[in-house]
This record gives sequence, C-alpha cells and structure tokens, in this order.
Amino acid sequence: MPGWKSVRDGLRALLRPEATDREVEEEVRSFLAEAEAAEVMRGATPEEARRRVRLRYGDPLAAREDVRGSGWEAGVDAFLTDLRIASRSLRRSPGFTAVVALTLGLGVGAATAIVSAVRPVLFDPLPYPDAERLVSLEDRTEDGGVAPTTFGTYLELVERSRSFVSLAVFRPWQPTLTGTDEPVRLEGQAVTASYFRVLGVSPALGPGFDGAEDRPGGARQVVVDDRLWRDRLGSDPDVVGRTIRLDGQATTIVGVLPPSFENVTASDARIWSLLQYDPSLPGFDTREWGHHLGMVGRLGRGLSHDGAASELEAIASDPVAVSWGFVPRSGPPRDGTSRWCSDRGSDWRHGARPSASWGRPPRAACCPRCSSRSRDSTP
Repeated sequence: MPGWKSVRDGLRALLRPEATDREVEEEVRSFLAEAEAAEVMRGATPEEARRRVRLRYGDPLAAREDVRGSGWEAGVDAFLTDLRIASRSLRRSPGFTAVVALTLGLGVGAATAIVSAVRPVLFDPLPYPDAERLVSLEDRTEDGGVAPTTFGTYLELVERSRSFVSLAVFRPWQPTLTGTDEPVRLEGQAVTASYFRVLGVSPALGPGFDGAEDRPGGARQVVVDDRLWRDRLGSDPDVVGRTIRLDGQATTIVGVLPPSFENVTASDARIWSLLQYDPSLPGFDTREWGHHLGMVGRLGRGLSHDGAASELEAIASDPVAVSWGFVPRSGPPRDGTSRWCSDRGSDWRHGARPSASWGRPPRAACCPRCSSRSRDSTP
C-alpha cells in the first residue's frame, strides 16, 4: 500500500537518518550519472554533459535536500529541531523561562475559566426537561429598560395568560440555620409553590411544597438541595418531615432535590422556602407590588414563542377588571367586588410591557407610575 510505504519510509528516515542520507545521496548520484550518459549519447563531451546536467538539475547537495524535504517526516524533523533549539535557549535563560511558563500558565488557566463559565450560559442547553419551553419573563419600561417584576404582575399573567402551563416567581433569601454544629448563613430563594414544577424537577425525597401553604400565615416549609442534605443534615433518609430552625423559627423540610439538580436562576442557592405573599394584593405600598421578583414560565406543548410574545403584548396593552385587588389609588376594595382600575389603565397601555426571553431565567416589571410608587416596597 502506498500510504503504508510512505509511513514506513518516513519512520525509517526519522529513526535512522544517517542510513537514509546515504541512500538518498546514492540515488541522486545515480540519477545525475544517467542524465550525463544521456547527454554524451546525444554527442556532448563528458565535460559538456556534466555542465548541462548541473545547469538543469542544480547542485547534487541541493537535489539531495529537495528529496529529503519532500516527505512528511521533514516537517516532524523540523519541529523536533526547533524544539531542541528552543530548549537550549530556555536553559541558558532561566529567568526568561520562568516568565514564559508563568505567562502560558495564566493564559491557559484564564481561557479555561472563561470557557467553563461561558459554555453553560451560551452553548449548553438548560439542564431541565424540555428546556426549550422555559421562558424568562421581564417587564420593559417606556424607555426600553427592564425591571424586576411584582407579585401583582405575576398574578395577572396567571389569570390571563393561556400560553403558559405554569408560572413562578422568586427572590433571594438568606436564612440562618441554627441547631446544628454551628450557625450558618445559607444562600437560598423564596419561591412560589409552582417553582420546581415550572423547571420540570421533582424532589428525590419528599412531596415538595404544598401550594395551600403558599399564603401569609401558612406553614413554614423548605426544600433543600443534595449538598446541604449531605453536609448539614447528615444524609438522613428520613429527613422529610424533620423540623429545623431558620432565622429562629421552626421550619419543616418537605423535600430534598436530586444530586443532578442545577438552579440556573441562582446557582449558589441551597435552600428554598415558600414566598407566601398575599394573593389579595392589599395595596400598592405593600411588598406584593415591590419590584424585586424574578419570573419564569413554561410554555404549553406545541405553542410557539412568537405566539406567547403576542399574547404578552395583548395583556400589557389592555386594562383589566381585577377581582383580586388591582385597586385604584383611594385604597383596596373592602367588599370583594371587581373594579376597573382607571388610574392604572393608562399605565398598562403606555407603560411597561411584559416580554419574554427564551431559554433563560426571568425578571419582570409593571408600569412607570406603579414603578415610581412601589419600587421601594421590598420584603
């Protein structure tokens, strides 16, 4: 086989260079001798034949180098030669060598860190079932900016949207765990009971949140991740139903997430509690109207992103009669009846628009006037 012969000859040239040089030199000498004999047969004298051959084919040494440089082994040999020269130069200058090695190490380390950070964000799919159906929701103001959402915005989308099978909101939460070896501040999130359902994740242990408790005064419940379960809770298989103290209050563990779970909305979160905001939306000066929540939704099967975006535009463009507390400035209704919120209708027509970002976690806002009144209403 020609390919195998080329590999064999190349390896032989690299491993036995002296023998290969002798063979090449003999081949070149034989070729030039045959060329001179051909010139003599045409009537040239030996000296003239030698002159003509030299003019035609060049110096024998140059011809031999051309033959040696025609194989793949020539590139390997040149690389090894350069490597040997560079190695000798670096040994003669140890200070320069240390600087080069440090620069290369820092460059490779920085490049690896950047790729490791960017890849899961820009290239890898989200680590959830049917991740393409996950949508990050934001509110956009008149000037094109974005802001976190409010609980009121979330409730309106739950009531009016038909594109999403489930929606959830969340905010940061940093409880202090006591009663273990030593108190420890944990990174976590306060979420609506639908949060893990939106992500398509079920606890490995326990039933998870009880939606009936997601209200003011509801039972204090938490779901923990696998690492917290192992590090702080002793990998107890009977941990579900166990009571721990968070911020000095008794709290029941209702679930442990699987080891593979990744929380893209807050990668450092280890514990989740119920948000427990008031669905009656008692007033614009309450936390329910504070712009501090993120929102994520899951599209229904077969529904397009463009269709969902159009629906959000329609919802943002129309004022609504709200039976759950979308109230005028004068204060919340006490009779439980629906009212048109006339002072906010223009806000929804001309103010912020809920918008969607596909395949990444969420935020949202409401409108300019609402934003100016309740931006500081934080939990």
